[in-house]
Amino acid sequence: VNDKKIHTQVIESGFADCVMEVLRAHIQGGTLNALGVYEKEAIYCISNALESAEQENRSKWIERGAIDLLASALDFLCKQGSGSEMAMTILSSLRTAWGDVKAKVG
Repeated sequence: VNDKKIHTQVIESGFADCVMEVLRAHIQGGTLNALGVYEKEAIYCISNALESAEQENRSKWIERGAIDLLASALDFLCKQGSGSEMAMTILSSLRTAWGDVKAKVG
């Protein structure tokens, strides 16, 4: 989805924070499952936001810790030796977000 209004509503409604909390809980609890419905949806939602949201909303996701969270999920999946498709999704979105971070740092 590449619609500024939708991305803004996702952030302002608190939905983004809820999605990130779902993923964070699974990582911290050691229960992240590459096939888990909630985990997959959370990863896809965050990844989609980092890849398709316009700069302003992407920055809001980054400020909320999306990069660290996806990096933790990637680390967890790699240690499990599972979720290669999800790992590729995460890597793609981290690559996009990293471009934004580099541009800000200069």
